Amino acid sequence: MVALLSTARTQRHRKHVTARRVIAAVAGLGFAASLAAVVPGPAQARATPTITFTEAYGASVAVSSSTHHKLKVSTYISEQTGDTPDLHVTVALPNGHETHSWTFPLPSSALHLDAKGSGTFKATSKQLGGFGALSLKVAASGATKQFKCQSQLVSATRHATISGAFSFDTKSHWGKIKGKRFTFARTSDVYWAYDNTASCGQTRPPCASYNSWSLSKSSGHGFLSMYGGTSGKHGYASASRSQQLSKPAGANRYDYLSTTTKHPPKLTVKSDHTATMVGYAGKGSVTIKASDPATPSTIPCGNGSKNVAITSWFSATLHQNKPPAKLSAQIYGAIQVPNSGTASISRVKVVK
Repeated sequence: MVALLSTARTQRHRKHVTARRVIAAVAGLGFAASLAAVVPGPAQARATPTITFTEAYGASVAVSSSTHHKLKVSTYISEQTGDTPDLHVTVALPNGHETHSWTFPLPSSALHLDAKGSGTFKATSKQLGGFGALSLKVAASGATKQFKCQSQLVSATRHATISGAFSFDTKSHWGKIKGKRFTFARTSDVYWAYDNTASCGQTRPPCASYNSWSLSKSSGHGFLSMYGGTSGKHGYASASRSQQLSKPAGANRYDYLSTTTKHPPKLTVKSDHTATMVGYAGKGSVTIKASDPATPSTIPCGNGSKNVAITSWFSATLHQNKPPAKLSAQIYGAIQVPNSGTASISRVKVVK
């Protein structure tokens, strides 16, 4: 459960900590009592708060590629004030089990939005390194919803219709996605984050008991990671990979895979408080050994009436069994963390 939330946030690849989906999640959990009512819009507020981050988001829409693959595609362009914008394009299977996201740095001229959120964002084939091109119109409409905390404006969103010419080449057997009159889903919107000093409570984890494991391996060109755990009586596993693209400069691709597993992870804790866990992913498994004693902690969960006791083993070693813990992908290859990576184990129990 925690893994799924973490992964969802990670997929968006935000370089600004108050990015839209994080703000929305926090607002739903900790800001509930302080959400402001619908108001006219950022440009008409009594004061003029300082915008620190702007984003136009074209929500996911179902498409059929040039190679007849059924896919879902979304895009957003984001800009931190004082910096140049980044374009993000995400292509995924409809079931969400395989997702690939590309990030491209663009010049300031790529994004033009007025104070009410309407405008354009564009990118040429050269700017996208031959992956595609787009010229989209952003037509904001309806009231702007503001999120406030401690009487300070934290963020705002406004519905938008995002449409225009859009083409993208996955450079794989998934093929190309192209449309001269391409329209993203109705949940598209414009988002603003504002400079603020508000602090409105802590986000508590859900009250759930589970075991989990994680593997990671980083390099100067990207990273590999894998995470597994229990979900009810079953197990699940997810894997991610970040890779720099050869062109354009500064561009990268992020791959995410997820699946259920037949077996939940198996945890063995010895009398000296060291631990061993066998985690399952795909058709194989990995053995994780923690030779150091655990690090325990207890924190409130849910509405605060209960706690979760978290026992974590860090700096563990991993050994891929035969067959190894590996998740297969339709494009760009399977993901497997090598034995040279690092690992950790976690046990979470709900207590009074």
